[in-house]
Amino acid sequence: MKKLIFLVVILSSGHLIGQTTDNPGLINSYTTDALVLTNSGQNIEAANDRNITTFWESEAPLPDGYIDDPNLNGFLTENQSRIITVFNKAFDGNTDTYEPIERQLTDNYRRGIVLTLSEPAKIYLLSIKLACSSPVTISLISDNQLFTEFNINPGQNYQLLNFNAPFNKLVDQIVLASPEKFQLFELAALNSQPYVTYTLDLKKSMPIGQIYSRHLNNEQVIFIDVLVSNDQRNWKQVAQLLPKAVGMIPTILENEVKARFVQLRFGLQMKDYVKAALWELAVYDEFGPFGKPAEVINNSMPLNERIGLNSVWGWGYNAYSDEIVPGYGPDKFASIFRKIRLYHNILWDIPAPGQSANYAQMLQGKGTAANWWLDWKREYGFLNQKGFDVSAALMFKNKTIPVSAWKNPQQDAYQFGNEFATFFGSRSGHDLIESVELGNEPWDYPPAFYQSLSEAMLSGTKQADPSLFTLPAAFQATFPYLSVNETNDYIADYISSSDLNQFNALNAHFYAHTFSKIGERISVNPEDKRAATNGIHNMVRFRNALAPKLPIWVTEFGYDSDGGDENCTHSECVSEKQQAAWGLRAALLLLRNGADRVYWYFYANEDNAEGLHSRSGLLSSSLHAFKEKQSFRAFKQLMEQAGNLVLKEVLLEYHDVFCYRFTDPKSGKAYAMMWYSGADDPDETVLVKTRILPKNQQKFVIDGSSENTWKKSGENTNGLLINGYPTLFEIEP
Repeated sequence: MKKLIFLVVILSSGHLIGQTTDNPGLINSYTTDALVLTNSGQNIEAANDRNITTFWESEAPLPDGYIDDPNLNGFLTENQSRIITVFNKAFDGNTDTYEPIERQLTDNYRRGIVLTLSEPAKIYLLSIKLACSSPVTISLISDNQLFTEFNINPGQNYQLLNFNAPFNKLVDQIVLASPEKFQLFELAALNSQPYVTYTLDLKKSMPIGQIYSRHLNNEQVIFIDVLVSNDQRNWKQVAQLLPKAVGMIPTILENEVKARFVQLRFGLQMKDYVKAALWELAVYDEFGPFGKPAEVINNSMPLNERIGLNSVWGWGYNAYSDEIVPGYGPDKFASIFRKIRLYHNILWDIPAPGQSANYAQMLQGKGTAANWWLDWKREYGFLNQKGFDVSAALMFKNKTIPVSAWKNPQQDAYQFGNEFATFFGSRSGHDLIESVELGNEPWDYPPAFYQSLSEAMLSGTKQADPSLFTLPAAFQATFPYLSVNETNDYIADYISSSDLNQFNALNAHFYAHTFSKIGERISVNPEDKRAATNGIHNMVRFRNALAPKLPIWVTEFGYDSDGGDENCTHSECVSEKQQAAWGLRAALLLLRNGADRVYWYFYANEDNAEGLHSRSGLLSSSLHAFKEKQSFRAFKQLMEQAGNLVLKEVLLEYHDVFCYRFTDPKSGKAYAMMWYSGADDPDETVLVKTRILPKNQQKFVIDGSSENTWKKSGENTNGLLINGYPTLFEIEP
């Protein structure tokens, strides 16, 4: 049953641009130039060094570290909120200075001191160091009644002693008494749960909307609070973190807040030598490390020229495409996708770098140098005949072709690039591919080594066929290596600025992954501010700064889901409905945000054990006869109903409602695509009150249902009913 949510949409005036940076694409955290105010512990700067493998470790408040801490010792002279009014050397935090206690108490024979607390308070721990010639009794009084008493003998002189108090009672008075005078070196009171803090000064008040932290600790850290302030006196808690969470955890504040100081407060168990650790802390405005999206970039290509599909030789049938039964394999997708991307392992062609693939031999029916049976002209040629534009993604990385296997790296790479382009490109007359990618995800190579390979391979490719559209491997421009994760894929490390414009496009892989509060990697909807698909914003800025003429291809995006009689149980899995709805929306948002082309990963589920990306297919695996999933039918409907449309402008992006204007260049008709992102269930319905679309026009809900037809949208005169699936509306041109 569909749920009705009333939402009044008001056009906003937009947002201010977030923080800027001198590095193309990168949005620097406010903490980059912040002052670390914490002055205790080990490796103080390590939590602010953009390296998640280093960490600050605090001092231990217990057994005695809290004594000179004005936040923890309720008796300390420096504590602005101290709970006693007496000032002397016994409360200065220095255990080597003392105050003589000589005053007689009211019974005329005892010497001591009476501390009346400014207000009743819990006392978790008392620490005391003294020198006496007769026993000293320490009495804790609540409501004028003694409830706890401790004794110190002369044999314990000059020792710092700790006494645990029953902190379920509020203490009014503490009395120290002895038959003779004594010297009190220190008396300290822990009047809260022990904690440590890590504090940064941003130097000026800044709008804070997102906080990224790697704060992994053991069970001895029982809570982590995030606080902000403008004066270091009045602190506001804005979030609470889970100490055992693994990874760099994003925390999105419900409302952006302006503050100068940011503090993480670590609550600790009441045990000796317990410490806290902070690996990294980054602070951003509401747009986070991805920054604000740019305006829609003009692109005259229709959706069916901009949305493609990933596949591989055999399409799961272990046969040439021309051997697969009509209606299956590539035939099943020919009416949906014009653009396909094939993974092409170079070890299918050459036994090792430096050897020839011998494509001339292949044309004689003798296969490549690596596989006697292989005939790429047959495979690629058939796909061309079916109407596909094919992009070849060359596969090589350190795991499969280690650095040591490249005996003459630049020469070997040049040779393969030249031979490949000569055969597959247009100069040979074969013209089998639209484009070639010089690597897929070669992130396990040292960056400088990949750079030398790609430069040489690009040179060989262009020498053989200057017209061949060539891309580098896939990289991202959001996070430098080790700043957020240990994936070494930062584009600035792999491609020099001088090489960028030698390519014909930039290449990226974006999945809507993030880390949950408990440190588990999950998939989220593509509108989520934490989703890694927002990395397209950084890539656009990087491109604009260094290679403004280059298009950006997102050659992988997608979601794992159940469906097609196959389950999906790993943490990144989404439902079959979500894969359909979120997949369409991810494609449209990537295009809206600056991608010129996007390719869904993958055509079908994998046959192997269920794991990341194994359930991202539009079909089930061969084990379940390639059954259609809802996402297959949804993409089919998108291309049937909107494949010829061109994205023109943003009509609305506000309060989880997204709406974009499209035009049909042939008919001149105009359309709007609208959806609601505020519910996990795409079927959940919302009533949108807005003037941007007229009432009662034709609409089509793109959800993959076979029952869908165009129908009037005015079923509710108070507004438009939409849900999580993109709905296409006819509008005035």
